[in-house]
Amino acid sequence: MSEISNENLTRIGMACVGALAGLSIWVLMDVLPKSIENQWLLLWMGSVIFGFFTPLLGLVGPLKPREALSVAAVLGLSAAALFYWASLRVTEVDDVFEIGFDPAAFCVLIFIGAPFGAAVMRGRVFDYAYLFDTAWGIVVRYLAAWVFVGLFWAALFLSHALLEIVGITLIWDLVEEDVVPFALTGLVLGLALAVANELRAYVSPYLLLRLLRLLMPPLVLVVGVFILALPFRGLSGLFGEFSAAGTLMAVAIAGASLIAAAVDSTDEEAVGSRIMRLATKAFAGMLPILGVLAVWAVVIRVADYGWTPVRLAAFIAAVFVLAYGVLYGFALLRSDWMARIRQANVYHALAVLLVAALWLSPVLDASRISANSQVKRLVTGVSTVENLPAWEIVNEWGRAGQRALERLKALDETAYPGLGDVLLRAENDSKWEFNRSESGPTRLSMATEALEKAILYPEGASLTPSALAGLRRIPLERLVESCGVGPCVLILGEMGEGRQIVSFIPQFEGGADVALYGENDGVYFYDQYLTQVDQATLEKVAAGEFRIAPSSLKSIWIGEMEIGAGRLGRQFIVQPLK
Repeated sequence: MSEISNENLTRIGMACVGALAGLSIWVLMDVLPKSIENQWLLLWMGSVIFGFFTPLLGLVGPLKPREALSVAAVLGLSAAALFYWASLRVTEVDDVFEIGFDPAAFCVLIFIGAPFGAAVMRGRVFDYAYLFDTAWGIVVRYLAAWVFVGLFWAALFLSHALLEIVGITLIWDLVEEDVVPFALTGLVLGLALAVANELRAYVSPYLLLRLLRLLMPPLVLVVGVFILALPFRGLSGLFGEFSAAGTLMAVAIAGASLIAAAVDSTDEEAVGSRIMRLATKAFAGMLPILGVLAVWAVVIRVADYGWTPVRLAAFIAAVFVLAYGVLYGFALLRSDWMARIRQANVYHALAVLLVAALWLSPVLDASRISANSQVKRLVTGVSTVENLPAWEIVNEWGRAGQRALERLKALDETAYPGLGDVLLRAENDSKWEFNRSESGPTRLSMATEALEKAILYPEGASLTPSALAGLRRIPLERLVESCGVGPCVLILGEMGEGRQIVSFIPQFEGGADVALYGENDGVYFYDQYLTQVDQATLEKVAAGEFRIAPSSLKSIWIGEMEIGAGRLGRQFIVQPLK
C-alpha cells in the first residue's frame, strides 16, 4: 500500500507541476502583455518558464523531486539570464527570433544541460553511461508523454462530439475558457511523464537506438561513394555554394549521432555483429574527411564574402564536426575504441555547452563580429557595395547593425558609388523588394521617371525624387507603369496629420485608383488606398477642376465628391458631398 500511495503522490505532484507550467504560459501570453509593456521583461519571463519547467518535468525520475527542482532552478535561471543578455543586442524583441541562433543556443543549454545537471547531483559528471541513459530516457519519456497528450485531446473532442448529439456541450464550454487548454495540457503532460517514469523499464530508448543503428550501413555506403567520387568530380562544385557545407555538416552530425547509438553506453549494449562494427568504424574513419571539407567550404565562403551570423554559426558547427572526426579517428587506433568514442562524446557535449553560453555572451556576439567584418571589408577595398549584405545589416543585425549603418552613411559616396541608394533601399524595402531591386531600376530612378510623367498640383508645388523614393518598390513600379497609361496626378497638401500626397493612378480599363501617401521627415510612404474614381473624374482632376477645402479636416473636392474627409483614427473615409 505504501508503494501505491507513493506512486499516486508522484503522479499528483507531476500533474500539478504540469498544470502550473500550463498556467504560467497562459499568464505570460494572455494576461501579462496587457499590463507589462516591456517586451524584454516578457521575453525573460518566458525563457525562465521554459528553462525551468522543461528540465524539471524531465528530471523527476532520474532525480528526486527536490534535486530536480534545484537543477531546474539553476539551469533555467542561468540560461534565461544569458538569453536576456543576448536579446539586448536587438532593437525589437521579435528580431531575436528572426535568424534563430540565439533561441537555438538557449535550447542547447537547457536540453544538454539537463543530463549534466543530473550527473552533477549524482557526482557522475564524466560517467558516459549515466549521461547517455539519462539523456535518452528524457527524450523517450517526453515523446511518449506528448503522444499521450495528443491522444487525450482526440478522445476529448470525440467525447464532446458524442455528448453534443444529445445537446450536452459541457466539454466544449470548458475548453472555450482561455485558461483551460493550457492548464489541461500541462496537467496531462505531467501525469503522462510520471507514468512513463514508473514504466521506464518498458518505456526505454532501446527500440529507438536499435532502429537508428540500422541506418548506419546505408549511410556509410552513400558517404563512401561521395568520397570516392570527389577526385573525379573535383572540389569546384563543393565550394561553389554555401549549401554544400550545410549538407556536409548535416550528414556528419547525423553520422556522429548514429555512431553514438552504435557504441551505446557500454560495450555490452553496443553493436555486436561484425558488419555493424565495421560500418561504425568505417564512418568514424570517414568523419575527419567530412569535417575538413566542411571547414574548408565555410572558410572559402568567409574569405570571399566576409562574416555573417549564419557563416559564423556554420563555421563553429564545422569545427565541431572536424573535432568529432579527429577524436574519433584517434580512437580507432586503440583497441578500446568504443570507450574512447564515448569519452570524446562527453567532452564534446561540455564544449557545446560552453560555446552555447559564449554565443549568448558578448564574446561571440555574431551581429557585432559580422557588422565589423562587412564594414572593414568595404572600407579596405576587399569587398564592394554590390557584395555588401545591406538589408541584413539594417534589419537583422540589431544594434550592431545600426552602428554599422551609421558608419556606412558617414562614408563618402563618391568613393563608394551606389552605397547611399543601397542603404536607402535596405531601410525602406522588404527583403523581397530589396533582392528584386538589385536586378532592376533603383527607387530613385523610378521616382524621377514618375515625376517626369505625373501632373503635380497645386501649381508651383515641388516634389523631389528623393522624397518620393521613400515609397516602397511596388507602389513606385505601379506609379511608373500607370503614368504611361493616362493622366497621373499627384496632389500635395496638408489634408490631415501633416503634409500628404493624394495620388490618382490610372487603370488600364479606365478611371483611377486614389491612394494616400504620408510624409515622415521629408520622405513619403504609402499610407493607404482611398477609393476609385471613373475616367471622367480623373480627367477633371488632371485639368485642375478640384479644390482643397476644409471639412472635418481639409479635403479634396471634385465636383460633389469629397476625398480625405472624416478621418477616424488612422482610417480615411471617402464620401460624396450631401
